[in-house]
Amino acid sequence: MIGFVLWQFYYCITNSIIFFMIALVAVNFFGYSITLTKKRVIVITIIMSILIEFNLNWHTLAVPVMFPKVYSAMSTGILYEGVMDDYRDVSGIITILQRVVFYSYAAIAYYILFEGKKLRQALTTNVLLFSYFFYSEFMMKYAYLYLTGGKWESHQEILYGYGPAWVESGVFTQNFMFVFSSLVLAVMYFGFYRKKRSYVTSPWKLILIVLWMVVFICMPYDVMSFSKGVLEKQYSIMSFHFGWMVVVLGFIAPLIMILAESAKYLKKENQFQKRYLEAELEYIERYKETQQQTRAFRHDMINQLSVATMLLEEGKVEKAGEQLQMLLGEVRSLSQQFVTGDEMLDCIVSMKAEKMKGMGISFSADGVADGGLHLKATEICSIFANALDNSIEAVEDLKDPKISMEIKKTEQFLVINIANSIREKVNVEKLLSDIKYTSKKDKDSHGFGFGNIKRVVENNNGMVKAKSSNDTFFLSIMLPREQKAS
Repeated sequence: MIGFVLWQFYYCITNSIIFFMIALVAVNFFGYSITLTKKRVIVITIIMSILIEFNLNWHTLAVPVMFPKVYSAMSTGILYEGVMDDYRDVSGIITILQRVVFYSYAAIAYYILFEGKKLRQALTTNVLLFSYFFYSEFMMKYAYLYLTGGKWESHQEILYGYGPAWVESGVFTQNFMFVFSSLVLAVMYFGFYRKKRSYVTSPWKLILIVLWMVVFICMPYDVMSFSKGVLEKQYSIMSFHFGWMVVVLGFIAPLIMILAESAKYLKKENQFQKRYLEAELEYIERYKETQQQTRAFRHDMINQLSVATMLLEEGKVEKAGEQLQMLLGEVRSLSQQFVTGDEMLDCIVSMKAEKMKGMGISFSADGVADGGLHLKATEICSIFANALDNSIEAVEDLKDPKISMEIKKTEQFLVINIANSIREKVNVEKLLSDIKYTSKKDKDSHGFGFGNIKRVVENNNGMVKAKSSNDTFFLSIMLPREQKAS
């Protein structure tokens, strides 16, 4: 008796886990919105457990009233002709009623949980819940059947009977669904829902998943159904299935995976390019703004110097001094803190230095590129905005973050060295050979920046070099001194 009560409790917990697991799958992969509070989870679980408990005891509650003849025969052991057929019919009716009650409640619960288009989302998720139960139970029963020898008698008992094999396959299925669904629920909640991540699945991927499930439902079914217990025929059908599944698993599935990953990579790269272009426009706008401020200041400076000159001619030395002091203050406020010899580079370095100051990163810059870099504004952004952003990301979690930039000249090149602190030594060889390489944990969202730097520098007949010690990473960007903008 105690064992049966514990099994019922275990069954209720499993069904509740699957209910919430499917809800989170819909949120994370269908783009649905959900309000998941502790109170709602507890209330839904309690009501669901009561309904499941009621469903499990329908055989003792409803069968005596609805089907007294069958109940009397099965309880007393005094059987009549055709009693097993009647019993199967009764079991089928009870099973349908149980499922109607369970899925009706599930639809109402999903309607309460979801936001937005509640009815559509609740019905879609309920269909997903039904499909999961149907597919899992079907597959696990057939898995148990084949693991225990694949006999025709076991097949009949597991699917249609109430013997030992039916009970054992039910326990096997229940244990699998509890463990698997618990793991999926944990991944959905902690890996996606809590981190507010979602990857909306495209319709064609859903179609492929459905087709895949249909194939795996049909395969074990027709092996047993068409062989009718004849072992040689069963092996013949299984061999046929295995033959074409080798083709699917060996060629078509890897091709689909490669195409899917390629599409994912291109999407990430396009998103990066979009963010990069927006940042590039911001630098150019800041550059234009600086130029306008400089022109306005020059005009204002001429006027103020004229006023100071007039005051000196009139002998008003003190007032002329005040005028000059005010002018000196304005000159200091508008003067660039970092002068690199290229106005666009000055703008980028100043913006990044301001960001680093706010993050508590120590930054220093030294050296001047006489005559500028002779590159387009977009190319300067591509190289140095990316390089400084990479350095900032590398040091942002360190205790003593440091970044430095140094400009040197050789006979043929301008050499810009950027150094930053690091947590561990960087694989420089792989960094230079693989433009998508990144040492960051989020591989999908990083690695594009260095590729852009390398591409732009090499297109302008320059070179990129790098080296790393245990605590510092050094990036050297070498640009021809006589390179002209194309």
